[in-house]
Amino acid sequence: MMGKEDVVTNEYMSSPARVADLLNGFVYHGEERVRPNEVRDLRNVLSRWELQNSHSRCSDKVAGAGKADNVQTVTADVVLEVGAGMQAMIVVLEDQTDIHYAMPVRIMNLEAMGYHKQWRQAAKKHRKRKDLSGAEYLSGFAKGETMKPFLPIVLYFGKEEWNGPRCLKDMINMEAYPQEIQELITDYPLHLIEVRKYEEYEEFRTDLRYVFGFLRNAENKTELGKYVDENKDAFQNLDSDAFDIISVMGHSRELQGARENYQKEDGRKYNMCQAIKDMIADGVQQGLEQGLEQGLYKQRQMLVNNVENAMKNFHVDLDGACKGLEVSVEEYNEARKVLEERNI
Repeated sequence: MMGKEDVVTNEYMSSPARVADLLNGFVYHGEERVRPNEVRDLRNVLSRWELQNSHSRCSDKVAGAGKADNVQTVTADVVLEVGAGMQAMIVVLEDQTDIHYAMPVRIMNLEAMGYHKQWRQAAKKHRKRKDLSGAEYLSGFAKGETMKPFLPIVLYFGKEEWNGPRCLKDMINMEAYPQEIQELITDYPLHLIEVRKYEEYEEFRTDLRYVFGFLRNAENKTELGKYVDENKDAFQNLDSDAFDIISVMGHSRELQGARENYQKEDGRKYNMCQAIKDMIADGVQQGLEQGLEQGLYKQRQMLVNNVENAMKNFHVDLDGACKGLEVSVEEYNEARKVLEERNI
């Protein structure tokens, strides 16, 4: 079952306009090479089915004997076709909120299944047409026939810096093997975007720019307030799914719980600018209240310590210690009660 973070990120990144914007920013460095009308959503479940030999002792004369089904299924977060005709490619987006220490293998397997699916589809087409013979027939693939390339991109939204593997060789103790073997082992790099550390986010042209910008500044309320103020017009007119991903990935219960309070009259846009200002103001007030409470706690702690030290060092009772320090017994008892309740 998908959690809230998975749902909002998948919904947000399913937008053709945002996918086109992501590719233009990440791949083409801000140059508008991919258009939203060139992005088409595909089924996000990749599966592979094969009929394999089994170790059954059943007679091979019986139909299906000695064979066993082998089905493997992998679900990607977002799968899209970008472009048209022979120039089209398959883009796979994997949204991560936690570090995955086997991500190169996961993505490599997902990509392999994507190519496997294209191969099986081609073989099915050729069987129907009966247009192959010889080695091509055995391959299920014609000489010179091509596939659409896969481009997997991992979007990491987590707060911690990604310290997982960035390529397949990071998962292998390469030093244990001679150089000749190392050179023959194929590597598999990750195309990883750490959202909260991504510096080129201003190359985006959709609200992707402001989602990335918000999350980059989310841990510093002063910088966040400044960033929101500098981009006031954009944050005053956010789409609902942009509001959701900011509030959920920003881990703001205040924003998540007050979403409808900031809905604009048209019912489609949200004023996150005001919502964030309210959140920051609440945070400042809460900080002041916590500071005041901590200050009072320290005062009470000092009062109790002084009274009890006086009783111990000067061998006087509670009344004598309180009189010497010019505090009442009631003040001491009240302070001690607060300390005991807090330490329970």
